[in-house]
Amino acid sequence: MEINFCDRCDAAIPQADLDSGIARNAGGVMTCALCLDKGRARLNPWHILVPLGMLASAFLGALAAVLVLGPRISDLEKSLVTVE
Repeated sequence: MEINFCDRCDAAIPQADLDSGIARNAGGVMTCALCLDKGRARLNPWHILVPLGMLASAFLGALAAVLVLGPRISDLEKSLVTVE
């Protein structure tokens, strides 16, 4: 009887997991079901898209603040100059 071990975490891999496809033997590299799930979780696109969306909204907020407040600040500066 051959005992298979995961090449990532050294956990024993049951033959039933290999037969059902839960675990994988890809080119002699054994990967258990837990490590496969961790790999899939790492490739989740939301882990990338959410921070990018937050950065984009922060950038747009800053741009809007500059566009809205810029003319008002320059008007305030002009009024302060005329008072002196």
